[in-house]
Amino acid sequence: MSRLLVIYGTTDGHTAKIANFVGEALRSKGFAVEVAQASDAPMKGDYDAVFVAASVHAGGYQRSVARWVTAASPLLSTRPSAFLSVCLGVLQHEAAVDADLWSIRQRFLTRTGWQPDETKVVAGALPYTQYGWIKRFVMKRIASKAGGDTDTSRDFEYTDWNDLRRFVDDFIDRNAARIAAAPQSQAAMTAAAPQQRSLRRRLVRAALGATLIFHGLANAVLPMRAVDAVAPGIWAPANAALYVGAIAGFVAAGLAVLGVRPLRQLATSLAVAAGLCALVAQVVLRSGDLWVGVVLSLALPMAVWLWSSASSSRRSPVGPLHKVGDALGLAFLAWIALATGFWPHYRTWGASPQEWQLALPGDRSPRHPEFEILSGVTIQASPDTVWPWLAQLGQDRAGFYSYDALERLFGDEIHNVRELRREWQTRQTGDLVPATQINYLGGLFGPRLGWTVSRFEPGRALVLENWGAFVLLPTPDGGTRFLIRSTISHGRIPAWAAAINLAAFELPHFIMQRRMMLTIKELAEHPA
Repeated sequence: MSRLLVIYGTTDGHTAKIANFVGEALRSKGFAVEVAQASDAPMKGDYDAVFVAASVHAGGYQRSVARWVTAASPLLSTRPSAFLSVCLGVLQHEAAVDADLWSIRQRFLTRTGWQPDETKVVAGALPYTQYGWIKRFVMKRIASKAGGDTDTSRDFEYTDWNDLRRFVDDFIDRNAARIAAAPQSQAAMTAAAPQQRSLRRRLVRAALGATLIFHGLANAVLPMRAVDAVAPGIWAPANAALYVGAIAGFVAAGLAVLGVRPLRQLATSLAVAAGLCALVAQVVLRSGDLWVGVVLSLALPMAVWLWSSASSSRRSPVGPLHKVGDALGLAFLAWIALATGFWPHYRTWGASPQEWQLALPGDRSPRHPEFEILSGVTIQASPDTVWPWLAQLGQDRAGFYSYDALERLFGDEIHNVRELRREWQTRQTGDLVPATQINYLGGLFGPRLGWTVSRFEPGRALVLENWGAFVLLPTPDGGTRFLIRSTISHGRIPAWAAAINLAAFELPHFIMQRRMMLTIKELAEHPA
């Protein structure tokens, strides 16, 4: 039985459908047929005839097809072969368009050195629903100018399947003798080269995806350098939207490149949108030392577009590991989007613009409010009633009134105590308020983690170095405003430090600190 090979390159999936149709037509005539994507090229023996299908995009065919044809010239020169050129321009029936398509086809054949026995131009498709929003807009404009279909809510298929079947039948009839006489002993290509190409593609994909994710996280330098600060306690929502778009967009694009399936079709659109957001935010921030970020914001969308153009949209089998990978990727994106999108809210949770203006114990000199966070809660109890609960903070005392079960999950032996103890009511300047037990995690972070007391004013303020100022302000009705002010950044914070701070620290810190403040409020208002 003669063995035939159908090789294809596809961008949006329609050429893959054409290749599989040709494969089925050949099988119905009694041939053993292998249909393979050019980027995989899984050839392990001889084939008696070859069909190559590729689609026209941006003035050329898929580069994976060009590479395969060039490498497979020993096979193609001794076997009957046909080239299927898939495009939409053939529908326009214009001499200028036909000339352009002929030029594209001839340039491809000249560069690869291939002279197929027969060539067939096949009308393609407009799969609007599979496009990203940018490509959907561009293809709609092109279709509109050509008088084509512009309803982007559905897909349009223009392939004349009956005509394609007749071409396959005629090709086989005309080349039957050559197919039967094709040499059976010559090895067409080894599997080593395709495997090496496949490995290179995986490495390129991994490098590009990782670079996009790291660059997205590095854009945390924008909020950490206060690109949206207007005045103390006042922020520009439009600027905040820019850094949210830059961070979440690049991370999502990276996950798309790495193969998270719900995002794959959006890779280019996400990268372009993120790049635009990042560049505008850089103009607003005007930090000259971040020029590398500007270069990456310009270059990465182009790299993603090139990668998307050269890669396959073929649907691969989905196994349990694929689903786990998708779930982990989407969970990571959700966390980054949450940490970034809610940053304008939780950096000033419960605090008023007027309280941002206040001078508080522990303020740095000079003070830079744009690099601070401020949280506040009103307690219906006097500062003297609230203070004893605050004085007891520490792993060695009453804990931190937060989610101690979660803290213990990370090996920190904290047990919240919901009662006042006389022996825990004093601290001295220079004392350590421990965060963990001695030799936490085997002393990996030093003998003991914690914060040094720099100010201890009973009834008014507790200031801890590297955490912030815990301040109690009396209200006219006899209650208390409990404020915590922390400095978390500076005007020259490097991108890597900003990424760690925003992506890994600030949101968990807010969740735990908010619970602490609300628990102190509850304990002071409703003592046991």
